[in-house]
Parts: sequence; C-alpha cells; structure tokens
Amino acid sequence: MDATGWGSGYATDHAYTTKFYLEQGPDHLNTACVLSGFEPLPLDRPFTYLELGCGQGVTVTLLAAANPHGRFYGNDFMPAHVAAAEQLITAARLDNLTMLENSFEELARGQVDLPRFDFITLHGVYTWVSRENRRHIVDIIARYLKPGGIVYVTYNALPGWAPAQPLQRLLLSQSALHAGDSGRRVLRARDFVEDLIGAQAQYFARNPGLGTALENLRGGDPAYLVHEHLHSGWEPVYHADVAGDLQAAKLDHVGSATLSTSSQTFPEAQQRLLDSVRDPAWRETVKDFLLNTSFRKDVFVRGRRPMPAHRQAEWLRPQRLALIVPRKQASFGFEWGATPGDDGDSPAAVLDALAARPHRLDELAQRPLFGGSFELVTGVAKLMTDARVATWVGPARDGVDPAPALRLNRAVAAQSRYTGDALGLVSPLTGNGIRASRLECLVYGELAERPQVLDPQAIAARVASCLHDPQPGATPDLAALAGEVAHVVAHSLPMWRGLSMI
Repeated sequence: MDATGWGSGYATDHAYTTKFYLEQGPDHLNTACVLSGFEPLPLDRPFTYLELGCGQGVTVTLLAAANPHGRFYGNDFMPAHVAAAEQLITAARLDNLTMLENSFEELARGQVDLPRFDFITLHGVYTWVSRENRRHIVDIIARYLKPGGIVYVTYNALPGWAPAQPLQRLLLSQSALHAGDSGRRVLRARDFVEDLIGAQAQYFARNPGLGTALENLRGGDPAYLVHEHLHSGWEPVYHADVAGDLQAAKLDHVGSATLSTSSQTFPEAQQRLLDSVRDPAWRETVKDFLLNTSFRKDVFVRGRRPMPAHRQAEWLRPQRLALIVPRKQASFGFEWGATPGDDGDSPAAVLDALAARPHRLDELAQRPLFGGSFELVTGVAKLMTDARVATWVGPARDGVDPAPALRLNRAVAAQSRYTGDALGLVSPLTGNGIRASRLECLVYGELAERPQVLDPQAIAARVASCLHDPQPGATPDLAALAGEVAHVVAHSLPMWRGLSMI
C-alpha cells in the first residue's frame, strides 16, 4: 500500500533494491534480436535510451558510463530514488544521463521535453503498477519510440504465477492491518503466512507449486518483499495480453532476452501442438502453458525486419565471447558429454583461453572441441550468457572511451565505504555491468588508487573499518580479511584487466 498518499497504490516508503540487470544493455538486446532472426540497431553511432521506473538508477547509470556515445534518460517518480541516482551521476561526472522525477501519466501527456528513443526498457514495473499506469506506459512508447526502436519489458506471467496469486493478496491485505512502515508490515504478514502453514491451512497443503514463491518470501529482505508484493495494482498477466496492449504502440514481439530461448526445442507431441497454433501471440502463450512460465523477459520492436540468414551469420561471426566472472567460477553451464580428444582440447582449456582474452565466435568454432560447428559455439555462448558467466562483445565496442566507466567504478568503490549495497562495476569493453560484491568494490577502489600496491594485508587494514562496525574492545580479524582480499586480487583483478575495467 502507498504509505504517503501520492503513490497511486504503489508502496513508496522503501527504496527499491540496488541491482543492475544486464539484459537491459543495448548490446544484449541487439544480440537477442539477431538470434531471433531480426535486424538490430546500429551501435557504432549515437543512440538514445530511456529506462522507465528505473528505481535508484543503478542499471541506467552503469549503461550510461559504459556507452558514452549514447544519450540516456532514467525515470522514476520516487524522489529518494532520483536523488540517490543523481548523487552517483555527479560523483562519476557523467554528462550523458538525465534523471526524470515524473509519473508515467506526465510523460505520456508529453509534459517533459524528450527526444525520440532507440531503446525503451522497464524491469519489474509492468505487472506491479495499476492498469491505468500500464496504459500510460503504452502511450509513452507510442509517443517516444523511434521506428525500428527496441522495447524490453519484464513481467510476472501466467499461468506460472497462478498458484501464488492468493499468496500476494494475503500479504497485501494482512500487512494493511498493521501500523508502521511497509518493511515492518510485510514481515508481520510473512509471519502470519508461516502461522497459517503451521496450522495446516489447505491452500498451502494442496498447492505444491508454491514452493518457489515461499522460498523467495522466506529468503527476501524487506525492501524486496515490499516491492514484489505490497502494491494494489499487482497483477500477473498472459503474454498474449501484453502483446495486445503493445499493439497500440505498433510493437511486434521478436523474442526473449533469455538468449537460449531462441533455439528452444520441445518434445514431438508438444511441438505438433505449437505448430497448429497460427496466431503468434497465442502461440507464445501456449508455450508458457507448456513450460508453466512465471516470469518473462520480452523484447519487442516497432517495425521488426526479418534478417536474412547470410546477414545473420555475417553479424554473428565477428562477435566475441568474454568471461564476466573470474575463471574459477566459469563453466559452460552444462555437463560436456564428450571426452577430450588426442589434441587435449576440453571445456576447461576453452575457458582458460577465454580467461586470457575474449575470443571471436568463429575463432572458437575452429577449436577441436567444437569441430568447426559454429552452431555449437553459438549455443554454448547463449547458455553462458544466460548463466551470467559470459557476454557477447561486438566490433562496435572497439574504440569506446573508457574514461566514464573508470570514473563510475571509482565512484561506486567510494560509495561502498559507507553502504552495504553492492551496485556492481562496469566494463567499457562489454558495455554493461559486472557483478561485484561490496568487498570487491572496496578492493577495486584501493587498486585504482594504488595500482602498484597488491599487498592483501595492507588493503585489508584499509578496508576493515568499512566492513565491520567497530565494537568497544573488538579487533577485526585482519588475517581472515586479508585472505579474502588475496582471493579478489588473484581472481577478480585479472578479469577486470581483461575487461578494460582498471
């Protein structure tokens, strides 16, 4: 519920979580379009980008720093969110990002002077706001998206969310009975859910599909639970209905930002049923019934253009695959059934090569492990990207000015000294964010300031007070912390260097 009266049913007394979502990156969205067989947007020239409902602006800020030739706008109607974003923007001296503290209605009516956009994205917004605000979102897209422009929208989907719909209503209504801010109220509502389960309420006993929803409820912090559940407009939807809504903005669905979806296969009987469905939006919805989909990451285009197969191949071959986790954490995302041949090539050897530098897809295809199969390499690259182990790097990334990204990384590191939130770092090579813990951000800051000082004990001594609240008479365990710092230096630092981050 809205605790302050101006949120139109959206809870506004807790800030949204500080996470970035790499699927919103322009390069990633282009890759999703190409893999689905449709033309991307050119990124070797200036472009415009708008994120609607951007929360504290983490994603749009990282993207703006990594893409200085783009003009970015972030919109959120919560003043605290906008203030937090602008503080980081100022610290990093980003001149290509503008924050807008406006409602969707104000933007839809054209009350703000904005350019037309190549990209419009929204994550965690569409099924969390009222139906009226969904109409405003469609009007914004219709007003501001360029022909050929790309839209990315995520939403809670049916039928997968169906078993848990009553759970959300239970949390919303039960929390409204209590006083205090929404964080305390949602925790009291969660306790009530546990009491119902303990009392053997039949709703929980007869709905085994609630497992994931209950895990998320039990493991979620108050800020996440408030923004996931405590909105009166919360409503999961079918893909066909979202596609129908967006037709008013002349949008066509082209695929999913989950890249492996573009080559998804089904058992023969299921495929026959899908082939019998001619309407594209309903066919996609039938897929959701086959998979019991509960969350979608959809990519739409205003005027989609099919990409000829030979042009698709020309676009894909020079793409590079870059690891975005330390080598120790990297994998293909599945068990490789074949054993290495006489040449000794293996998944581990390929990952070692990727840890040394990004490789072109056609270069990887020539390795004995892949036997010249470009299709196999592409499939592996999709899975590694979906697992957030690697990302695609196009030729347009060459020559991008790294200075804004490096300034932002230093600003994030400085901010990490005073907050427990880990925003992530940014790579000018990939054009996107890189996951980083708070400790990694702190170590990054130390290394950026003193690149020649790699002594883990010295670094641990300087960051210890940031990680542990000093207690009277307590002494930080510097030896243990130095071990953690040494791990970051040994494993994360080589990755940061390979991704032009430091």
